[in-house]
Amino acid sequence: MVGNSYATEVKTGRYDAFTGATMLGKKGGDLHLIRGSQNGFFCDKNSRKIEKICIVGSRPLYLVANNADSLQVFGTTYP
Repeated sequence: MVGNSYATEVKTGRYDAFTGATMLGKKGGDLHLIRGSQNGFFCDKNSRKIEKICIVGSRPLYLVANNADSLQVFGTTYP
């Protein structure tokens, strides 16, 4: 998950306290939240979109698009 927003009104200020997280499914349908600080998925920018790409023969990659900033690429340690 990503989700900061710098597009708020001047008097409100930016919503920039979220640094990303991963949710993993567990047996029984429960979800387990892993904060970005625990697994290296650190997205503290003005994130707009996240997409998963799969390349044959390799693990999935996650692309994070940041408004007016660089693209971030994250790999996984699980298939």
